[in-house]
Amino acid sequence: MNPDFLRLLGALAVAAAVALAGWRLVPPVLSDPRRDDYAVANFQRAMKKGLFSFAWPAIRLVAYYVNRLFKGEPWRRGLRELLRRAGRPAGLDPAEFLGACFLASFAGVAVGAILDAVTEVGYVLPLFGLIAGVFPWIWLDDQAGSRKAAINRGLPQALDLIVLCMSAGKGLQ
Repeated sequence: MNPDFLRLLGALAVAAAVALAGWRLVPPVLSDPRRDDYAVANFQRAMKKGLFSFAWPAIRLVAYYVNRLFKGEPWRRGLRELLRRAGRPAGLDPAEFLGACFLASFAGVAVGAILDAVTEVGYVLPLFGLIAGVFPWIWLDDQAGSRKAAINRGLPQALDLIVLCMSAGKGLQ
């Protein structure tokens, strides 16, 4: 095997060990700040999925620093609206979503570095980082579109039920 590739794998293993140890040292940062029942339900549903529950401590850690670095409301407003239209997947707030984007980008760079060490193609590293960093935005936009389509599919039946109830003299309760 290529010695550079082995060094890279060793560095990634050390980085993973440091990250795991760091998660144990910063429990207040990793506490769950869910404030409403809808966010709690979405979060609990998402925690049942393996990859999200594995990445959650890192997402919270990066979200903590995103909140400290990017103060102010303007950037949050648009992202909060996009998260709302998507049904607040996993109960994420804007800082947590940006944390997931940063982590996805970091994972893309790591995959690109491994592929670069194996294939020795120089432009793979930044390309994978860029693609992986943009992927959560594409996913969120798809979630918003799927939710809108589901609402549009269910709206005629809901309106029909309301009309039937009203014509029968019943209320909606």
